[in-house]
Amino acid sequence: MGSRVLVLDDSVACRARIVSQLVAAGWSPANEATAEDGATRAFREEFDAIVCDDLMTGISGTQLCRLLRADPRTASTPIVVMTASPTRRGMYWAIESGASAYIAKADCARLPAMLRQLCARPSKPSLNLPSPSSATVAARLGHLLDSALFESHLSGRIRGIAAREKSVSGLFRCLGSLLGSVLPFRWIALAVVGIGNSAHIMRRSNDETANADAAAALGTGAITLESVEEEACAAHTEDERVLKVDIEFGGERIASLAVCAVRECANSSASILSVVQSELPPVLRLVHLVDQTTRLAMSDALTGLPNRRAAMDFLEAAVASARRHETPLSIALVDVDRFKSINDRLGHGAGDVVLKQIAATMQRSVRRSDLAARWGGEEFLLAMPVTKLEAARLVSERLRVLVERTSVPLSTGQTVEVSVSLGVAQLGAESLDALLRRADEALYKAKASGRNRIEVAREHAAPELGQSFASAKLNG
Repeated sequence: MGSRVLVLDDSVACRARIVSQLVAAGWSPANEATAEDGATRAFREEFDAIVCDDLMTGISGTQLCRLLRADPRTASTPIVVMTASPTRRGMYWAIESGASAYIAKADCARLPAMLRQLCARPSKPSLNLPSPSSATVAARLGHLLDSALFESHLSGRIRGIAAREKSVSGLFRCLGSLLGSVLPFRWIALAVVGIGNSAHIMRRSNDETANADAAAALGTGAITLESVEEEACAAHTEDERVLKVDIEFGGERIASLAVCAVRECANSSASILSVVQSELPPVLRLVHLVDQTTRLAMSDALTGLPNRRAAMDFLEAAVASARRHETPLSIALVDVDRFKSINDRLGHGAGDVVLKQIAATMQRSVRRSDLAARWGGEEFLLAMPVTKLEAARLVSERLRVLVERTSVPLSTGQTVEVSVSLGVAQLGAESLDALLRRADEALYKAKASGRNRIEVAREHAAPELGQSFASAKLNG
């Protein structure tokens, strides 16, 4: 007896013609008039190949392909879709739906040879499977299409995040919230490598073991996870399972995502993570590129410090926070002494080296909560949230001493000694502009009093100084 093939077509004449051709070519064909009857038979009997019409009453050929591919019994069985009116779109959708080949009914004389070629491929392994589901074909198809619609919707939501978010941390917050709405998890963590090197976790605020568990699951060792507290996360239970997927882009791993899910939802969690694994790479890459572009726009090209625009954004947020939480905020304006003389004597290249050295010194000396930025020209800004005036003065003095003790090496083999003057002020009942003005006035006083020193601004804003102040700043 020849290889078994199942022929499905609601046209009696067409079905008879194809069966006759297959018998003549040595096949052993069976046939059904509807896709539903054919699917039921395919799930209960073993066939070497299936041939189906694309346009049948009830279930179409492409829908049947998806249904057969979703069942392990028929997942690898060759399927040929026939059509009376072949189109490129029809071929594309048939193949995307799981068809092995697409053929016009007018060319069905080629069908026996096509089936031999498809069946000559490596045979599928024998499966020791339980009895097929008792659910009707229509019910199984409905479930399959509903699952496909859900995955399509979830994919769209993930892709949509890239249109709104400009940072990886923002992307993670949105992704965590989205996934939290469709599956219960104790924590979710994302470790990004190569395009930002950041790590994030969403968990309950009182879950003390989540960070260590996430770090172990991600396989990144002792990492610092930026924490997002979300009380909607499930509490710790003994019945949970950790799932992890790698996110790849261009053949390289760019991130890993791990979820500690409730065990009873592990199967649905794995399915959802599969969608995330498929959709997240270009989204993550795009968000990183936007983040990187924003960082470049907010960074000083010479020193790498945040520029004046970024500093103003930071200060505006810091002032709002200080008002809301009734906490202190202090700033210091830092000016390189006699910088014009350095440029005149040694050249602008030497001046650039000096500025980069001072920027590096500031980055080493400030606290994680502080901001060091290039304010403009040879002037820098140091913003110190939750810091009173005396503490700000001590931080500024430490910076002044570090700069004074540093000899800046030049490419010519020379070294240049530099110093800075600083004006320090604490936020009072005033605007940000007024705070900056008081720090500027204190800086002018430090330079007028001999340079390489600190002056602390008085509590209330002073009247603006005139042209003599501007001239003194211009002369370094």
